[in-house]
Amino acid sequence: MTDTRTPSRRTVLAAAGGLAATPLLAGGFSLYAARAGARSAVELDLSAHALAGARRNFLLNGGDAAVAGCAHETVQADSFEWLALSRCEFDVVLLDPPSLARREAEREGAVKAYARLATLGLARLRPGGMLVAASCSAHVSAAEFFEAVRSAAQQSQRGFREWRTTAHPVDHPATFAEAKYLKCIYLRVG
Repeated sequence: MTDTRTPSRRTVLAAAGGLAATPLLAGGFSLYAARAGARSAVELDLSAHALAGARRNFLLNGGDAAVAGCAHETVQADSFEWLALSRCEFDVVLLDPPSLARREAEREGAVKAYARLATLGLARLRPGGMLVAASCSAHVSAAEFFEAVRSAAQQSQRGFREWRTTAHPVDHPATFAEAKYLKCIYLRVG
């Protein structure tokens, strides 16, 4: 998501730097994690086009020693299904799906889907890892989204510490309620 690029990707860069020696599951954020020193990145997306762009970006940035040293794998799959079936473990799991509520009638289902996705992502985290969950659903408030992710973390029965939340960058102002659709939460789990 280009609209979450500036604040959240820089934050992932900072977070991944502390977890640089081990695998990372990320969406469009994996290049930032590679620049921070991640040794590997698994890019998961349903879109073949998005994955081709990710591979191209890694190639274009291959002159950067950190990027060149990162083993980059792409997986074309549904995130819910792949996370449910996978037995891989990661130090960072970044969940950044497209909008799950394109209209108000889909809000309740979207909140449940965000909680389920967070539950699946938490199950793939190694102890001490970080869950990064983002939403661009205008019909789901930041409070609802953050509560869904926090609730999933509490139900996982793994201790967790909320590191931070982010929203719109200064160059993407949200001057009316409907424009406040970007939100991201970072949880460090035990």
